[in-house]
Amino acid sequence: MLRHFGDGLWDTPYFPVIPNAVQFALLGVPALFQVLTRTTFNPLRYGVNQIAVARKVGAKA
Repeated sequence: MLRHFGDGLWDTPYFPVIPNAVQFALLGVPALFQVLTRTTFNPLRYGVNQIAVARKVGAKA
């Protein structure tokens, strides 16, 4: 396993008292930044989905 991370909190609503659009705007920024910069910095616990990057043993690079 080379990398294991989360994709961000983009599946609103998380809080019933805050409008969905506001939640999506605030919580979706790290996910959007991760996509735009092609980086992986969201910890697994801060994502809706988990993403794993793996390499098969014995595979040529």
